[in-house]
Amino acid sequence: MSTQSKVLIVDDEERNRDLLEAILRPLGFDLSTADNGREALAKAVELKPDLILLDVMMPDLSGFEVCQQLRKSESTADIPIIMVTALDDRDSRIQGIEAGADDFISKPVDRVELKTRVQTVTKLNRFRRLLAEREKFERIAEFASDAFLLLTNEGTIKYANGRAAEVMGGESLIGKSFRQAVAAGFALKPRGAWENWLGSDTPDPGAVRYLVKIKREDTESTWLKSELFSLPGTGDADWLVRLSDITQVVKQQRDSWNFHHAISNKLHPSLDDIDEQLSTLANPDVVLSTEDRVASAQNALSVSRRLEAQLKDIVQYVESASVSRRGEQVKTSAIGYKAKFIADGHGVFQLSVNTAEDLGDAAIGIGSHGVETILSELIENSQKFHPRRDPEIEVTVKRANSGDIAIIVKDSGCHLDAQALQHATEPYFQSGAADEIPGMGLGLAMISSIIWDFGGNLTLKNRADCPGVVARVTLPCL
Repeated sequence: MSTQSKVLIVDDEERNRDLLEAILRPLGFDLSTADNGREALAKAVELKPDLILLDVMMPDLSGFEVCQQLRKSESTADIPIIMVTALDDRDSRIQGIEAGADDFISKPVDRVELKTRVQTVTKLNRFRRLLAEREKFERIAEFASDAFLLLTNEGTIKYANGRAAEVMGGESLIGKSFRQAVAAGFALKPRGAWENWLGSDTPDPGAVRYLVKIKREDTESTWLKSELFSLPGTGDADWLVRLSDITQVVKQQRDSWNFHHAISNKLHPSLDDIDEQLSTLANPDVVLSTEDRVASAQNALSVSRRLEAQLKDIVQYVESASVSRRGEQVKTSAIGYKAKFIADGHGVFQLSVNTAEDLGDAAIGIGSHGVETILSELIENSQKFHPRRDPEIEVTVKRANSGDIAIIVKDSGCHLDAQALQHATEPYFQSGAADEIPGMGLGLAMISSIIWDFGGNLTLKNRADCPGVVARVTLPCL
């Protein structure tokens, strides 16, 4: 809705129209004119003005007749009408009221009176329209599957539909700060996007934001996508927030990534072995003895059986409920051993581990498979983007300043550009940015969602001392 009030001036005398325009234009009204009754009826339907200033004495249709026809039409029945008339007798005023006029101004027009009447009527009419639109919105929102909230510029909740109250705890939300209302149950991810939220100097409606209810022993995680829409000129509520439950989308995309990751890690080596054995057997230029030919065939058969077993493993892997089962935990002392085992599997032999002595028996609650998935992706990326595929990797496990456990993976590969660093951990199902950035696949987006599930964070930055990237994972300490 425009912030300017629309006023339609109807008068068959040009000088009268010009006079009314000259008085009202400095007040910021959106002015339109009509010089006869029939044009007035057409423009009223087209423009839906906030007020009509209607001359009584016109040649084709009188102001009374125009007023009657406007009141008969559903689309124009509620438009306020002030009749401008030189008639000051009682019968004319009664006729105007019976036709549907809301008020009268006498000619010659008093400038102060005109300004005051017009400002009062337009404000009241726009307020009435806002209330009507608000009522329509609330009726629709109550039946919506998404959560909807109306907020002030400072982030105070002015309205919340039933779904919003349900997902945010079931308590009364009106009058509360949105961020305070979600703080107890949700983590705000990614952190940078929420820094430009309401109340900041530069709120960014287009930023990708999520509310993540962290995975616990007795509950799975919940993901809500937060969208912010500006509502200028709508009274006491300036922003609309829509919260969409995308938990199943996150799970489906993660399962898809897990499948692709499993295919890459488990099947490609076996397929390469089979290809090598069969290529040797099929090559007429290679002379093999009977014993060598039988040995190659037996090797190919062995690899094919191994491939069959791996396919069964993949099916079982994909059917698992999640990358980390509820209630599992990993000791911090085991993280270094897992990193070395994974590095050996990738053919990375320059890896060092430093585990802080003050960690003791500290543990994280993400589970063994989750930790291995995170480490595998970070180590694989370090190798993939090293110029010679031979990176030096340093893994450090220590306590963060917040008391969380920090797992820091530092490599000697190459620097990432600013765009890659900014978008690397965005879930690719949202914008597709992650798989468009040079050198970035789906893996970082997926492990970031796993980390967020458990209340942690993943940050990337370029090394200051040499080419390479530092990945820092923080996870709550049990």
